[in-house]
Amino acid sequence: MPVSILSRWTAKQEDVLRISRRAKSICEKHGAEMRVGQVYTGPYTGQFLAAVRFADWETYGKAMQAMSTDTEYQSIMAEAQQVGELHGRSIVVSLDL
Repeated sequence: MPVSILSRWTAKQEDVLRISRRAKSICEKHGAEMRVGQVYTGPYTGQFLAAVRFADWETYGKAMQAMSTDTEYQSIMAEAQQVGELHGRSIVVSLDL
């Protein structure tokens, strides 16, 4: 069953695009899909939502282990923290329907 990490950020759109493009290639290298969008309604309007999806818990575990030692990924996350503010992060496990 797929596992997703959902992160909500406030940042300038140009920073989000620049950082997300770099992060997406690293996520894909480690077996994950990444999408980013902007929230247009509700209490989080204007924030950006990054969704990183893994096929299953095994893929999630391997990817997280690899990214924890990936210096390029660590650099990207440090830059994201400097130019934006993380408001929330959730791990969501899909249900089999």
